Amino acid sequence: MIKSNSLGRLLILIIIAASALLLAIRQFSFTADRSFSSQALADFETPTPSPTPFSTKLDTKMDSPDGKLTLTMKQVKFENSIDYAFYVTGEGIDQPRLIFSKILPDGVELTIPYNTWSPDNAYVFIKEKTLTGDNYLVFSTSEQPLPNNLSLINVSALFQEKIDQYILEEITGWAGPTLLIVNVNALTVSLAPSFWFEVPSQTFIPLSIRFN
Repeated sequence: MIKSNSLGRLLILIIIAASALLLAIRQFSFTADRSFSSQALADFETPTPSPTPFSTKLDTKMDSPDGKLTLTMKQVKFENSIDYAFYVTGEGIDQPRLIFSKILPDGVELTIPYNTWSPDNAYVFIKEKTLTGDNYLVFSTSEQPLPNNLSLINVSALFQEKIDQYILEEITGWAGPTLLIVNVNALTVSLAPSFWFEVPSQTFIPLSIRFN
């Protein structure tokens, strides 16, 4: 009788222990599943997009004298710089033709002068304002490069290299299909004469008078 009671108690203890173990296993499994689900949800959350830098866009256009072509200056202004791109569009041009692009910091800018177009629409010039002075840049408007296979001519730098007794002040426009009017200054005279700049030969021709 005593032996039977002992076996019964042992059986009850085994059942209780098994139940406790099963409960513990279920609790662990539930906690692990919740932890995995939370981590998985965190892993697949949509990331917050990075803020787009503040920018503004501006287009400036200048038509050729005959109205057949247009020079467009596209600007994208960012916080500390400006992205420039110059395109030629119009008669005989299927897609906008990019002739120049440049990214400039604050304090430097590009502009289209009023007389930018040559009389035959073959060339344009633009003005670059820098902290140390102005540069005048000449471009071909066709798919053909400038003489010597150049993409542009920096008239200001070329003048400084070739004519040391004068300082280029301003380019006012065109005197002919290939001739730019260059006004200069000199410290030794009160009124310096003008020059012509001949694009194909990249030479400066001194004049006896000054064009204003």
